[in-house]
Amino acid sequence: MLIKIVEVTVFAMDQAESDNVKASYTCLLKIGVYIMSKLYECSECGELFTKHEIDWEGSDDSYESYYCHDCSRFLEQCGIDAMDPDGFGYDEYGNWDSERLGL
Repeated sequence: MLIKIVEVTVFAMDQAESDNVKASYTCLLKIGVYIMSKLYECSECGELFTKHEIDWEGSDDSYESYYCHDCSRFLEQCGIDAMDPDGFGYDEYGNWDSERLGL
């Protein structure tokens, strides 16, 4: 499938029409990028993302388990909250310190 995006010059537009044209053009560019790239489905939110929009530190390609950056941060924070809801298990640098909790 080949998609050609053509730049069009439009005259005598008011601001609202101009904003709509810019938004449509941006949308077409994003669709073009999506069509030309492999898309990954976030396992948490279910949305489609390009390779650069996936958090590869939290994703596992061998299991086809992918997470976008927002969901990855959310899940990381959920894990931190589950392990240490009061925040006392981390030292002043944000590193987990089990001795502080007596574990």
